[in-house]
Amino acid sequence: MLWVQGRQGSVLLTGDLSARFEAQLVRAYPQLRATVLLAPHHGSKTSSSLAFLQTVQPQWVFIQAGYRNRYQHPAPVVMARYEALGFQTKATASCGAIRWQSTDAAPSCYRAQVRHHWHWQAPVAPKTPQAEETDF
Repeated sequence: MLWVQGRQGSVLLTGDLSARFEAQLVRAYPQLRATVLLAPHHGSKTSSSLAFLQTVQPQWVFIQAGYRNRYQHPAPVVMARYEALGFQTKATASCGAIRWQSTDAAPSCYRAQVRHHWHWQAPVAPKTPQAEETDF
């Protein structure tokens, strides 16, 4: 786990923290708060306990999990918990890389900012005036 604090915000990077260790963390650091929380264990149902989330109170939760991953992270029950607590979420499965700076109002999605070759679209041909028919 890594907790980074600055003047304008903080980030809590939890790794594969389970609910058991979340409880220990909350007992040891009841003042633990973060502007951004990297979802513990990719949003697994074995993490993101209610007590932990109520202590950390993040504005944003970033979920690092691949699209259609075999573990089906994030778990629907965890997503419902984030929503019930009013946390905003961004997921790498839909967003690609997530970029956040403490001076930003909101994080941005790399996928929305950068188009890749597989997103290429043929340019629209400019309309040309139709040649008028004339009798010679």
